[in-house]
Amino acid sequence: MSVLRKGRVPGSVVPAVLGVIILGLAGCGAVPSDGGSTRASGSSVDVGSLPPAVCSRAPTTNRDARTLIVLDWDGGPSPLDARTTLSPLTPADLPIYDGLTSDEDAEVFKEEVRVRIETILCDLDPVDMRVITGRASDYPAATHVHLTLDTAPSGGRQAGQADYDPCNLYVDDTVLIWGGRIAEVAGPGWLQREWVNMLANVTTHEIGHTLGFAHPDENGITVDADIARRAIMMSSHTVTSLSQPQAFLIPQATCPAGAQGASNGVNYQVVNATLNASAMKAPSTIVDDGSGVISCEHGDDTLEY
Repeated sequence: MSVLRKGRVPGSVVPAVLGVIILGLAGCGAVPSDGGSTRASGSSVDVGSLPPAVCSRAPTTNRDARTLIVLDWDGGPSPLDARTTLSPLTPADLPIYDGLTSDEDAEVFKEEVRVRIETILCDLDPVDMRVITGRASDYPAATHVHLTLDTAPSGGRQAGQADYDPCNLYVDDTVLIWGGRIAEVAGPGWLQREWVNMLANVTTHEIGHTLGFAHPDENGITVDADIARRAIMMSSHTVTSLSQPQAFLIPQATCPAGAQGASNGVNYQVVNATLNASAMKAPSTIVDDGSGVISCEHGDDTLEY
């Protein structure tokens, strides 16, 4: 199936085309774009100190970080419609089998998700991005990831959506993670470590779109079934696959020669994928493998199982 992929045009007002994860039935959505803010050559992220880097190749200072990714769990104005408010995603509201019993546990859970996302991104070259937890509004020149307990307002079955940004040219990309929809499809019985993987994998898939990654299986690439299960940018995954560590396993041209703005963009290479062996345990036996299927689309072209 042919899929339209078109980034924002610098200086113009056009709708952003999105990477959208769909649960079960087809649906589509869009984050309206105001034209976006292009990345000036040599610019850096102007924020406070960064947390310790997960890998040695990651930026350690603001000046070295090309892209700051902010995980916002606290709700607030929706980038879809500023007149509506996103609900916060409180980890205690998720149907985690082994539970979270305190606010401290919730903060540990959020940090585990952040670290897992950074660990996955560390398999890219260059590693020119960092991930922090905070309020999106405090970091205007950053990629904002809004994690919410809501489901998509369109009534569709989306688990996430993001600006598709070939060459990673824009400083202000947007990602939404519809945690309520993931919880509905996953159902109860998943352990905390499996929920960390689910949220980290869905979020990193969408972050991948903001870096210029598309779906390899949409482009005529035949992928071994075991690789497909673990490859984070594939267009579909079962919930069981999402509950396990995934990684960038399939090379792509994220900034093809001739792409608009390619001279100022980044072509990310996939290197030495890290699949944490200690986390590669069998999924919870409480949950049936047929608990749900997640597929992904761009714009109006839906990829279905």
